[in-house]
Amino acid sequence: MKLTIESILITDIDGKKSKKICFKDGINLITSRINSVGKSVIMKSIYHSLGADSFFDANFKKIKNLLIETEFLFGSNKYTCIRYNNLFCILKNGNYYGYYKSHRNEMAKFFEDELGMSVYLRSREGRAELAPPAYLFIPYYLDQDRSWKEEQYPFAKESMQHYYKTSANELFLYHLGVFDKSYGQLKASIDSVKDKITNLQCERSKYDEAYSQIKDSVGLNNYLINETEIESFLRSETSKINGLLNEQNNYIIEMNKLIENKSKIRLRIKENKKTIELLEKNDQVVPVITECPFCHKQYDLELKSSIINTYNMVVLENSNKSLNSELLDIENRILELKNKISYLTEKISSSDNDVKNKNSTYASYLAWKTISESKKDLLEKIRFYDESIYQADESRKELEKKKNDIKRNSEEVRFKFADYYCNYLNELDVSGVDSSMITPFYKCQLSGSQFSRSTLSLYFGFMKLKEEYNNKSFNLPLIIDSPREGEQDELNSEKILLFILNHRINSNQLIVASVNATNYISESDIKHINVIELDNAKKELLTAQDYSEEHTQALISYFEKID
Repeated sequence: MKLTIESILITDIDGKKSKKICFKDGINLITSRINSVGKSVIMKSIYHSLGADSFFDANFKKIKNLLIETEFLFGSNKYTCIRYNNLFCILKNGNYYGYYKSHRNEMAKFFEDELGMSVYLRSREGRAELAPPAYLFIPYYLDQDRSWKEEQYPFAKESMQHYYKTSANELFLYHLGVFDKSYGQLKASIDSVKDKITNLQCERSKYDEAYSQIKDSVGLNNYLINETEIESFLRSETSKINGLLNEQNNYIIEMNKLIENKSKIRLRIKENKKTIELLEKNDQVVPVITECPFCHKQYDLELKSSIINTYNMVVLENSNKSLNSELLDIENRILELKNKISYLTEKISSSDNDVKNKNSTYASYLAWKTISESKKDLLEKIRFYDESIYQADESRKELEKKKNDIKRNSEEVRFKFADYYCNYLNELDVSGVDSSMITPFYKCQLSGSQFSRSTLSLYFGFMKLKEEYNNKSFNLPLIIDSPREGEQDELNSEKILLFILNHRINSNQLIVASVNATNYISESDIKHINVIELDNAKKELLTAQDYSEEHTQALISYFEKID
């Protein structure tokens, strides 16, 4: 079915200015006597309003609140697409249909689900996915600023850089019917199966690694072990070691106390020796007051300090003898305790080694037992993943074969495109190019004014091919802005305009914009063309006279549902 634009209304909400243009099915020509009156703004706004991102000039970008209402027919239904900045609302036959926050994703689903138009491309992340609406419009729009001057697509760069160029050029094959929605979904299915295979291989490798690590660390030898006996031995030995450790600990506590007491005794002996040395040096008279026990009379006696000192020294020396004897006993006991502790250490070490050896053997046995019990389960899981990987890979091969069969069918289309492209180049007086020099759906890199004519030949070569292969779907308006770009002389200007008007292929609606275009068209041809002449001043396309506050508010009200 054919999509036909009926009208477009462009509104600057803040400036309270608007412009409405009505179109007819067939040929529409937007023209003016001077440049910069808004022809390109109208042309850019059409597909911009339907979900692309057109490349507007700086003056138009200043509009902060832009509202574009486009009415179009598709089959027996009339749709109204309202774009409010980057939000969209769709009406179907005057009734609310839906609103969309994302013009690249959600609007693409609208065109696929409602209008049956979709293109699947491979993104730079390597995923086959539904492409934004811009890729539906590329073969039907030649933009003044980008299409005629360079090898670029007509829309803003931010919406055109998400896909590899080789994949992006496949979009022409969708429009020609060689590829379709099922082909795009086929590529997405292949990606999904590849992801599944990768995940299955990752899971399988985990079981392989686990099995390998256990097998390498333990081995798969047979163990003949009495579990009850070894567990009894380990309990007994552990209890024995604990008893020895407790006994050893008591000895250590006792020895530490003896060592502490030994230090105190040595200190006392040392202090006694110092006192004896002092007493030996002291020889003074010492007054002593004493009292008679019978009559209680006091007497003053004088004793020689040497007598007192001698007595004290004897007492101290006897004390040291006793202390030295005690010290010797302590040292003997400490030596005895050390021997006992050393003996217990050897016994504990021996028992501990026995326990370690038994534990090592027991651990190996338990690991072997675990492997034996889980071996079957591991192998079953590995076999399960092997089978799943095999089945998924077979599915991938089958899908790849279908995809390659479809791609092979595109070879004939590519050859025919080159021929049509070459024929149109010749018709537009571009010489020196043969079909062997043409890469399908890429522009020939020609210089000067020939580049513009080469661009026109590419689009019409594609349209001619589409008429032959797929004249039922993707019937979008062909929008051509300023086809006389590239320093075209008067003769070529006339030839280009007449070429466009006389090659209305596949009955697509045609919308052309060109300054002074009526100068190159005969009166008989003008009768069959809907001529839209702009007579406003430069850069004053939108006017207050065309603005309706009531209608603007009615359009904005649809977006109240968008949170």
